[in-house]
Amino acid sequence: MTNIELFSLPIIDKQIYFNLYQTQIETNMMDNNIFRNINQLSLFLTNNSNENSNIFFPNVKNLKLISQFQEYEIYPKKLFVDISYLIKFSKLKSIEFIGRNFPSTSLVLLDYTPNLHSLIIPLNCFIKMTKILTDDNICHRLSSLIKHLTIT
Repeated sequence: MTNIELFSLPIIDKQIYFNLYQTQIETNMMDNNIFRNINQLSLFLTNNSNENSNIFFPNVKNLKLISQFQEYEIYPKKLFVDISYLIKFSKLKSIEFIGRNFPSTSLVLLDYTPNLHSLIIPLNCFIKMTKILTDDNICHRLSSLIKHLTIT
């Protein structure tokens, strides 16, 4: 009999779509570099929290946060902490908010993204987050970091 051995290779595609709490990836390898080529991550945000496996995307530069939250829905308490387990905020160069409902604290991400230069955000989300713009630190980060601001 011939033995067949299957080896996992790092993903070649530079982008991936991923559910924050509902994606199950099974692997028998402890290869931390399997997702190293991913530099564009589209992350679907829901309130259906499940245990997330130890998946890590070390080189994501462009992050799309796609909200599937309903209006007046309570957001997960550790939403941004859970996202920080997936990616390195310090590597991000652009963030795009897609959808209508995001936590008002979303602009806190500016404190953890020193290389961010592009931000795309819907007008209604931006208006909801303006309460945070009274914070001098956030205002300074927004004006010093962001070179390309697009409000849709």
